[in-house]
Amino acid sequence: MNANLDNGKLLVNIMEAASLLSVGRSTIYKLMNAGDLRVVKLGCSARITMDSIRALVGANDNAGAGA
Repeated sequence: MNANLDNGKLLVNIMEAASLLSVGRSTIYKLMNAGDLRVVKLGCSARITMDSIRALVGANDNAGAGA
């Protein structure tokens, strides 16, 4: 697994998630709205769980393995 995904953090902000997945902010929001990324609200801030990022990457790895 990518070393960046094992950073020891439980939650990351939108920009960190975008950087980890090498996508833009709008893609992160689409993934959040689709339920592909789990969001934790802290006051008025949104954080994304690292577990959901790892699951998304793992699901895409497994989908590509069958092709």
